[in-house]
Amino acid sequence: MKILLKPFVWLLLSCVSVCVLAQGYTVPENTPAHIRNAVESTSRSENQVFRDAGRKPAEILTLADLNEGDHVAEISTFGQYYTEILVNAIGPAGKVEMYDLPLLASFQDGNSGKAGQAFADAHDNAECTIVDYNDIDFPSNLDAVYNVLSYHDFQSFGVDTDAFNDSVFAALRPGGKYLLIDHLAEEGTEWRDSGNIHLSVRM
Repeated sequence: MKILLKPFVWLLLSCVSVCVLAQGYTVPENTPAHIRNAVESTSRSENQVFRDAGRKPAEILTLADLNEGDHVAEISTFGQYYTEILVNAIGPAGKVEMYDLPLLASFQDGNSGKAGQAFADAHDNAECTIVDYNDIDFPSNLDAVYNVLSYHDFQSFGVDTDAFNDSVFAALRPGGKYLLIDHLAEEGTEWRDSGNIHLSVRM
């Protein structure tokens, strides 16, 4: 894992995607209680828990300085892997703004989008918005924006990444954090392979 950290608002994590089979995951001892309790919550599905060994959610959210009461935006929430942890970690005083693209919401005969809305309906501290990321309108003074394993698809889906990033930074409070986790590409290739690594639907 390679980590680049700029003061106050920019946290970029690039990681190699690894399939971890039949390995357990133990939350580190120094994990804050609200994050530990969220990761260990029985509300999480077996499929979500299975991914923990590869994704290390407690370490990621501790590094990202997620706090109780935080107001955060999550980009591309399908499957709600992080969303489930976030709503429990921030508690009733916090809020998770869920944002998904209309194109992806239509997957599985529209069930992907319905699952996100159903999740938000079941949690008082979550709200689901299906929106073209070129037209996204974040609330102001966000504590953090999380974009996990989806940024590599943005250009394939016609998202103006420069404008999107500008909107993220404009929405963050002073000292807010932009957490971006994605696969590690071959050095110097930039966006070359973003549409070829896996099948994607182009806008």
